[in-house]
Amino acid sequence: MGLDIQFSVHSNEGSRSLAKPHQLSNGYPMALDHDVLDIHDDDDADDAFIMDAKYEATSGAEVADKQKHLTEDQRKLLAQALKNTDEIFNGQLGHYKHEKAYSVLKQHEPVFLKELKHLQEIGVLERTGPSEWASPTFSIPKKDGRVRWISNLRQLNKNVKRKVYPLPLIDDIVAHRSGYKYFTKLDLTMMYYYFELNEPSKKLCTINTQYGLYQYNRMAMGLKLAPDFARYYIEKTLCDLKEKGVEIYIDNVVLFSKSYEEHMALIQEVLQQLQAAGFKINPLKCEWCVQEADFLGHWLTPEGVKPWKTKIDAILKMSAPTNGTELLAFLGAVTFYRHIWPC
Repeated sequence: MGLDIQFSVHSNEGSRSLAKPHQLSNGYPMALDHDVLDIHDDDDADDAFIMDAKYEATSGAEVADKQKHLTEDQRKLLAQALKNTDEIFNGQLGHYKHEKAYSVLKQHEPVFLKELKHLQEIGVLERTGPSEWASPTFSIPKKDGRVRWISNLRQLNKNVKRKVYPLPLIDDIVAHRSGYKYFTKLDLTMMYYYFELNEPSKKLCTINTQYGLYQYNRMAMGLKLAPDFARYYIEKTLCDLKEKGVEIYIDNVVLFSKSYEEHMALIQEVLQQLQAAGFKINPLKCEWCVQEADFLGHWLTPEGVKPWKTKIDAILKMSAPTNGTELLAFLGAVTFYRHIWPC
C-alpha cells in the first residue's frame, strides 16, 4: 500500500483538496510535514571533482575484515554476527515490507544523466507527461566527492499537511548511553526511497529536468513529511531493542553495549530485524565495534561525551562576524556544546 500525501492548494477561490488523507491499518496517517529543505550550492561547485555514485555489493565477512582496530578473534566474531544478513549489504534499493527545470552544468551532465538513469532502473523515478506539478531537480557534489540528487519540493511542501513524529534530543541520547564499552553506528542506504507512493501522490511528486518530466514512485528526499514517516517505521521495526541499547536518529541506527559478546548478539538482532523489514545498510558509512566515534557532532567515549575535534577546528577557523547574520551563525556554532561546558 503506497504513501498518500494529504494536502490542499490555496488560491483566490479558496482551497481544493487534490488528494484524500490515507490511514494505515495501524492508524498512522500518511500526512506529515517537516521544515523546508534549504539548499545551498557551494561557491566552488564548478571546480568540484564529481565521482560516480557507488552501489557495489559487499558481504558481512568483508565488512568485518576491514575493522582493523579489532583483534583477529574479534573480527571473526563480528563476521559470525554478520554472516546471515548479507542481503542488507547488497547495494540494492531497499523496499519496506509493509502493508522550472534547473540547468545542469556541462561538466555535471554525465553524472546527472547516469544518476537519472539509475533512479529509473531501480524504480524510484519514471518518465511522465504534462503535470500540474513540476519541481526542479539538480545535483551537487557531496563532501566525499560523490553526487547528491536534490529535488526542490518547496512549493509542494507549502501545501503538504503534517503529523509530527518528533526526533529525540541529541543531548538525551548521548547522556543516556554513557558508560558503554562498544559502539556501532549503522547508516541506512537511501532510506526515504524504501517507501512507495500511491498513484495520486506520484503525480504530485513530478519533477522537471532539462531532459523531461519524471515522477517519483518512492518517497522523495526533501518531501517534508519524509523524516516523520520514515522514523516512525524504523522505530516500529526496532522498538523492542531500544532497552537493549539501540538508538535511532533519522537514518542512523546506533548500538551501545557493555561487553563484546552482548554487542555481537545485539548486532545480529538489529540486522536481522532490519533485513526482515526490507531496509539496507551502507557499510562504507558504518562504524563497527568502536569505543570512540563521532555521532551527531559529538565525540562519544566510554567515559562520556566530548566536543568533536573536527567541529572545534571549524569554529576556530571561522572569520570574525561582520553583520547580524554572521554573528548569529557564529553564536550558534560556539554555543553548540553549551550543555557540556564546565560549570
